Amino acid sequence: MKKHIYIVLILLQVVLCSFGQRTISDWVELGVINTKEIQSVTLYCVENKKDTIKIETNKYNSKGSIIEEIGYPTNKFSDIDSVYKIVYIYDEDNLTLKERCTINDESKDTIDQIKYKYFYSDKKLIKKTTSYLGLDYLEVNNYFYNEKGILNQEIEDYLPESDKTILNDEYYKKTIWKYDYDKYGFLSEKTHVDSAYSFSYKYTNDSLGNILSFNCIGCDYDCDGDNRYFIKYDTNNRQILKEELNGCGYSMLTKYYYNNNQLVSLIQLVKYQKRRYRYHSKFGNEPPPPPPIIGPKSFEKKYRKYCTYICFYDSKGKLIRFTETNYRFRQSKNFILKYE
Repeated sequence: MKKHIYIVLILLQVVLCSFGQRTISDWVELGVINTKEIQSVTLYCVENKKDTIKIETNKYNSKGSIIEEIGYPTNKFSDIDSVYKIVYIYDEDNLTLKERCTINDESKDTIDQIKYKYFYSDKKLIKKTTSYLGLDYLEVNNYFYNEKGILNQEIEDYLPESDKTILNDEYYKKTIWKYDYDKYGFLSEKTHVDSAYSFSYKYTNDSLGNILSFNCIGCDYDCDGDNRYFIKYDTNNRQILKEELNGCGYSMLTKYYYNNNQLVSLIQLVKYQKRRYRYHSKFGNEPPPPPPIIGPKSFEKKYRKYCTYICFYDSKGKLIRFTETNYRFRQSKNFILKYE
């Protein structure tokens, strides 16, 4: 996915969530919302005990796959003053994504459109092509399997769709990924093979396939996202702790609490990167030293409480309300969910 796609995602994040706020997709990922049992869910924020602000609506098909994601301007000071909608189109199985389209719901302008095509051999995916609105090239992914039928290599390439298209060889060069698996058959390492710049994603798993840890070897620690994380589970195979260390200036620890097989609360704690001082050269034009590698020792020793979420359910076990207490900004918010 290229950089112009991220612009759309950033715009939608402004609409869908404020800093620290849990979106519908967050609760789905945690297993709190079962999308196979509902057609749609809308998230609202209740402010001042009387003002109800619609934040987002997600709609799902019969297989639980999302088919529509709608983000609403949260207030009159919002950076975006229109309703934005992401539409997902699937194959006949209602699971295989064929197209994703982002639309300004008021002007009906198409902001972004991504189309996917899949090619199979012996029921295995061997090729996928991706096309983007306004770009005259195809992103092509080819998949290769070992003698046991397990994916062991992926090659990503870019093909111009016309003779007039000129692709920058450095940016659009071929990328090779290699896959390795542990004794349980689960992915243990995904390696980016490049003569100039190689790195790998390493995973450890338990016998059930739960990811216990993730680490990026050879990655730059100033990039977005999680550079490494660790996860713990209870005897019922439920996630009870996740620690994330990244290059964004903080480390996050999340604790999960359950009652009668329901997630009733989660607490987020944070510790920030140690203060670094600006380098001043004694000789004026001397280049500064390379930046230090960010790792566990780069952060403060102790975690501080950042945010707490408390969940409330109806008699059928559906999440209908949650509260968010943000200790950093000293504020508390109430959210409600309505289903169809």
